[in-house]
Amino acid sequence: MKKILFFVFLFIMCRLSAQVTMHTIKHDGVDREYALYVPQTYNSNTPIPIFFMLHGWGQFVEDLCTTFDFQTMADTTNTIFVLPQGLEDTATISIIGTIPLGTVWNAGARIDTTFQIGIMSIPVSIVPGQHTDDMGFLLSLVDTMKAMYNIDNKVYFTGFSLGGFMCQRLAVEQPTSIIKAIASVSGTLANPLKGQTPKVPVSVLHIHGTADEVVNYNGNLTYTYNSINISVSAGFSAEDMVNYWVTNNHCNTTPTHFVYDNIADDGLTFERDDYSNGLGSTKVAFIKVNNGQHTWYEKPDNDIDYFEEIFAFFKSDSNMVSMKEPQPIQVSVYPNPAKNRIAVYGIKCQKVELFNALGQQQKI
Repeated sequence: MKKILFFVFLFIMCRLSAQVTMHTIKHDGVDREYALYVPQTYNSNTPIPIFFMLHGWGQFVEDLCTTFDFQTMADTTNTIFVLPQGLEDTATISIIGTIPLGTVWNAGARIDTTFQIGIMSIPVSIVPGQHTDDMGFLLSLVDTMKAMYNIDNKVYFTGFSLGGFMCQRLAVEQPTSIIKAIASVSGTLANPLKGQTPKVPVSVLHIHGTADEVVNYNGNLTYTYNSINISVSAGFSAEDMVNYWVTNNHCNTTPTHFVYDNIADDGLTFERDDYSNGLGSTKVAFIKVNNGQHTWYEKPDNDIDYFEEIFAFFKSDSNMVSMKEPQPIQVSVYPNPAKNRIAVYGIKCQKVELFNALGQQQKI
């Protein structure tokens, strides 16, 4: 029988860090889901920060879990991570009927426009999630986490796209200083909330690309429906929203300006303005992504990593540990090449998968 030597490629699926678990709480008579990561080092005798991540329009927490390594982030920052799930919604439009919106947040965003069908002009008004109490759900979830774990006063919210809108609403409408800081990425403060004054000061980091094709830098929301390109005013422009927080937090109006090193060959440049000395030691920061689109940028493909910037912002007024590079896992495989037997040393693993040089999975 012909013997075939193959080089072993190991995909070691080790979970030395936090484990994701799915949970539900009932709010407003509805079971609401969330994913939870608790760091391996968590000790109930020591209070630690908690980080909530809000997904974008149409996303599910599973999308985030497969895109980002929250397990490592939880362990390296000694922070509890919570990923709440938005509910699916629909909208009813005259003549057209009911259309699905996907998963949304009731962030105060409103779409007011007109569809032109033949000679007919159909007015359209859509408020995603308008019948859902997401404010109550998210604040209740904070209380639930505080009851389950030893959480200090370091409660942080980050959101992308419509999740960024929701973070802005939370920061404006939270009744007391529940949330210490927010970071919104490619979102803004929705039009209906523009006239409101935040009830309490809160630190704010905003990140926005000048070429954002969905939530435009100028505050418009651009989307396509049945091949019709529509652009409507959604909220503050990126710069006006930053000024809103600088004014309401009473920060220094002259920022410290910083330009990031342009190393990656990505066609982007990143610059930052920091406004300090706000009420209650709050601050505001704005990262402007020149030519940046509606996406989440990270190293090594880009000059900066959004999560690194967000954690550094949150850490600057807390005892939160900043993100650090995970230590390499030392694994020895013997022999390599191998015939029909190998040994793996150096780490305890839950699962090992073997592939040959052709990418074919081998039975073990």
